[in-house]
Amino acid sequence: MRVVILGATGSVGQSARDVLSQHRDRVAVEGLAAHRSGDRLWEMGVEMGAAWVALTDLEAAQKLRQEHRGEAGPRIVAGEDALL
Repeated sequence: MRVVILGATGSVGQSARDVLSQHRDRVAVEGLAAHRSGDRLWEMGVEMGAAWVALTDLEAAQKLRQEHRGEAGPRIVAGEDALL
């Protein structure tokens, strides 16, 4: 099963991460989404092996791209349309 966690950096997203980490053999995290918490979202994406991370805040996404340019990790997408 492949899942996407919306609001990944909030309390519900953290709880979902905790549950999914116990079932890595059955569940793959396809993507993670947050509004503005780019640093935390990136860490979670790397940790969980997500294919992509999405930030709805365009400025936060641009900052995250600059900070992690050239690094291996999830693809960074931005804006509400990218999330959809």
